[in-house]
Amino acid sequence: MAKILISLTILFLCIAVVQCKSYYGYGNGNGLSIYNDGYFSQDSQNGNDNDFDNCNCQNGGFCSNGRCDCPAGYIGVRCENKCSNGFFGKGCRQACQCFNKAECDAVTGVCECSSGFTGIACGIGCSGRSFGDQCRSSCPCANNALCNAITGDCDCSTIAGYHGTDCSQRCDPERWGPGCSNSCPDCQNDGSCDPETGRCICKDGYIGTVCEQQCPKGRFGRDCLQICDCNTNGNGDVIECDHVTGTCDCPPGLTGPKCSRNCGLNRYGLNCQSICKCDVGRGDFCNPTDGLCKCRAGYMGANCNTPCSKGNFGPDCEFRCSCKHGDCNAQTGECKCRNGFTGPTCSDRNRGRFGGFSQFKGLPFGDFYSHGNLGHHSFSRLNRGKKIKIIKSGKVYKY
Repeated sequence: MAKILISLTILFLCIAVVQCKSYYGYGNGNGLSIYNDGYFSQDSQNGNDNDFDNCNCQNGGFCSNGRCDCPAGYIGVRCENKCSNGFFGKGCRQACQCFNKAECDAVTGVCECSSGFTGIACGIGCSGRSFGDQCRSSCPCANNALCNAITGDCDCSTIAGYHGTDCSQRCDPERWGPGCSNSCPDCQNDGSCDPETGRCICKDGYIGTVCEQQCPKGRFGRDCLQICDCNTNGNGDVIECDHVTGTCDCPPGLTGPKCSRNCGLNRYGLNCQSICKCDVGRGDFCNPTDGLCKCRAGYMGANCNTPCSKGNFGPDCEFRCSCKHGDCNAQTGECKCRNGFTGPTCSDRNRGRFGGFSQFKGLPFGDFYSHGNLGHHSFSRLNRGKKIKIIKSGKVYKY
């Protein structure tokens, strides 16, 4: 009895210290046998101390000499425990060589990378174009935006001018910069904000920080880099061109790509689009600038269709006739003298052969002609259809 009590005491001590170094045991049908290294088994029915079939090993372990022989990756009395993280192999004696919180296979030691990492030791992060387990998934981001190595979410903060879940949407007109995080300046004259740089992009014909200036004279187009190609006007000044298109701004009376042609005879004004009111075909002149008519000689009025009034002649009837005793030609101003008068202005009397009378030839009959130097007979009458008799100083002259 004392021997049994001693053996039980040794058994409990072995369990407490996990591993016993001495070998104890008994058999002969008493039921319990104790072996070195702290392992035990029930005696077999025939009392054979070497029967170890009842170890109850788990996870592929097998019973050997009364103890479980665990496979790689497991430990414990019955191989019930997997190697703790960071160890692997037979008896979990080998340390894993994995990084970035990766776990290693308890049996082989192969690193099982966490999402976002790859490589034998999981020391390589995903490139930014891939994500997930072993970086096998491609990022869904547009415009070369990077994505989160773990979740795959696109990071637009690295791409100027775009936003959205996949970084494919252009910034709104008033925003610019990475992720469209900045406010645009107030671009004028329909200028727009560059979504990547924030600089105002000016429409053709404008320059300036906020597109506030028109192109200077002689320049046009995008950034005012092009040079106008226009002729000079009547004053010798270079004709300006449109600051947007470069089209020459022809003054009234000129036309053509370079304003090098005058308006046609019946045209005037801007781009020669207006029709003259006067009759150019009959000699009137239409001012190509304002369309005012310079009438041909003998006529006046806005349309040059009114003859000159008596006493005026020339273009637009602007000259006064100088005829004293006669009518003037409305075109030339030449005097047509009345009977009895002669000279350029009809101011001279026509004295005829006797010095006191006008010549009778061509004069109408029945008129009286007189002169103060005829003596006491100061006049004579011309009888229609009869010869003329002139009496002077007592002498009779017949014609």
